[in-house]
Amino acid sequence: MTGIFRHRMYYAALSFSVPWRQILAVLCTGMAFHTAPAMVLAEGPSEYQVKAAFIYHFTQFIDWPQTSLGTADSPFRLCIVGPDPFGAILEETLQDKTVGGHPFSLIRNPASRELDRCHMLFLTKGHAPLRATLQTSLGFTQTLTVGEQKEFLEAGGMIQFYLDGQKIRFALNPNAVKLSELKVSPKLLRLAQIVTP
Repeated sequence: MTGIFRHRMYYAALSFSVPWRQILAVLCTGMAFHTAPAMVLAEGPSEYQVKAAFIYHFTQFIDWPQTSLGTADSPFRLCIVGPDPFGAILEETLQDKTVGGHPFSLIRNPASRELDRCHMLFLTKGHAPLRATLQTSLGFTQTLTVGEQKEFLEAGGMIQFYLDGQKIRFALNPNAVKLSELKVSPKLLRLAQIVTP
């Protein structure tokens, strides 16, 4: 386990052997557990099916300022930065789903000048200028940053996916969240590994 995870952690593995169509329902009811969720990859869904489900799950337990969400029919902009590993998985996972009534709008590799319009930035493993992008995003107080590179939290990101054996887990950097205007549900905080780089 890397050095940044040598902090007090709150986690227990939850293994799932249910069909993929049930996974999102499992995640959305998983808040009844007071431990960090994890999914085993040896059977069942792929890595990015699991991550897509978690991404949706995060949006249901984080509040964005109403000023950033705009009018009732304004989209929730989810931006993918870097080589896209999802393919059609995100579209399939987020179809007909909303964030507080706002439909999802997927934007792949937006121009740098448009990053501040993203409600969520997902930085992929293949995104090389990680620190530069995160330094830019620090001024975006209404943007949730999620990533999967090992140094993501140390670089200022908010939520990081990582593999623990065959399990996908996520960690949260509370200091980065405090710099934003986002409100994270205590339920999500209880489910995350809390990491202070």
